[in-house]
Amino acid sequence: MCEIMKGIMGGALLYMAVYDLRKKVIPLYMILVIGIITILHTILCRSLPLAQLLFGLGIGIFFLVFSKITREAVGYGDSLVLLCLGMFLGGSLLSKMIMVATLGSSLFAIVVGIVKGWNRKLTLPFIPFVCASYVGVVWI
Repeated sequence: MCEIMKGIMGGALLYMAVYDLRKKVIPLYMILVIGIITILHTILCRSLPLAQLLFGLGIGIFFLVFSKITREAVGYGDSLVLLCLGMFLGGSLLSKMIMVATLGSSLFAIVVGIVKGWNRKLTLPFIPFVCASYVGVVWI
């Protein structure tokens, strides 16, 4: 059951990644969906110690505060997704995912900057990188 929920979460992240690439926004209903998946996973699987759950929650809250302070340098939708993932996976896996996603988005930004020219106003959707890091960290 827990592996199925990980697959459903991966599918939801993939959907949000494609949506984010196309429209540069994350649909609120999908944040609600992954929130429900997270709650069900937490209740049914009970695979995380409380400390890991709280650590993941803390990382998500940090990103929400960071979004507010930086006027959405990282969007609220991205932060809410990270909050749900923190409670779903725990702080240790989430921190690995964030490092991989940040590295991937940084390398992609450098390539885009070289190919298209540097532009301070360039914005990249973050959820596609989160989705890719989810696959790499959780399934590989």
